[in-house]
Amino acid sequence: MKGLYKVLFLIAALYALSPDSNVNCSYANYTKGEKRNHKYLPTSLEQLRAEGVQTIAEWKEKQWKDFMTKVKEEFNGFNKVIESQKKKWIDGKDNEFQQFIKYIENKWGHSDEELYNDILSTEAEESLTWGEDEWSEWMNTKGKLLIKLDLDKWIESNEEFLKESIRKDWEEWNKLKLREWNSVGWKNVEDKYWKYWHVYKKPEEPLYEIKMDKMDKWTERCKNEEIEWGKWLGSIEKVYINADWDKWVKWKNEKNTSFTKWVDSFATKWINNKQWNVWLEERNNASAQ
Repeated sequence: MKGLYKVLFLIAALYALSPDSNVNCSYANYTKGEKRNHKYLPTSLEQLRAEGVQTIAEWKEKQWKDFMTKVKEEFNGFNKVIESQKKKWIDGKDNEFQQFIKYIENKWGHSDEELYNDILSTEAEESLTWGEDEWSEWMNTKGKLLIKLDLDKWIESNEEFLKESIRKDWEEWNKLKLREWNSVGWKNVEDKYWKYWHVYKKPEEPLYEIKMDKMDKWTERCKNEEIEWGKWLGSIEKVYINADWDKWVKWKNEKNTSFTKWVDSFATKWINNKQWNVWLEERNNASAQ
């Protein structure tokens, strides 16, 4: 009789571990408390066929495909929110640009010793003896370049903020979607079981070879999902996340053009007003204090 029991147990176990079985005993053996998660798996061939598949393995692959379809649809909604935020952000840039110009006017209209030395750099000492020609030459060459460099830094900081904000929202969103997939009842139990069994498996246990084969298939399926997920993320990032935003590119080009004209006008005014005299006076006053 004992031999018969062993045969019956082996037959039942083989059925439970097969991809076409209604109940996978591997899950039931993990913890009693997680048996309730089996309700997420089809329990009959009729349920499988209703979804257009014949086996549990096919059903699991279909669940992943359905999940990816859902995520792609949800991304459209996420992208609309991002586009709305970007529009609001760029709509405020014109006013910020005017504030930046006022900052430049104030910076180049007055100077203490520290600012003077910072702007003139290695020519700070020599410039103390310059006349009008030297100051005019310096402003029309190095001075203009320094002012434009301030604009470049300002634009760069704004661009970094924009890209970092978008990337942060994107990473939070796609990680949330992946957590949704990994928390699905049947998958959560399956993943826990095979990770546990991989660590504590024993070659002498019943059905060891069959379980190894099942685990290999689980590993392959997870790997394929990971590859597909990574490719999809890459395609989205290339087109939507990391790509240059045409409206921002246009805005930068327009402001660079207008700023270049403004700098020419500002430099002429600065020279005509002999603004360096104000610099020198304020520098000397600051040094004397």
